[in-house]
Amino acid sequence: MSLSNTHVLVAQVVSLFDMQFSQDCYHSGICGEFKPFIDAGKPVFIADDQAFSQSLCNQATASGYTLWFSSPTQDGTINQPCH
Repeated sequence: MSLSNTHVLVAQVVSLFDMQFSQDCYHSGICGEFKPFIDAGKPVFIADDQAFSQSLCNQATASGYTLWFSSPTQDGTINQPCH
């Protein structure tokens, strides 16, 4: 079961969920709130509506998060993951 877009409850409920899903947490500045999931060995998946950014990919990788971008690229590709 996934906790979705609820950063204020993470510390209280991390043990009850298998993973965290967040949309645009880099834009809102709350991605750091999901560290308890990583500390518990649970995945954090982030979808971002902005254009692909290698800088954000680097941040996500360093934090242990899986990030992909859902904004269409010039060639029409949608849901571009970090590599």
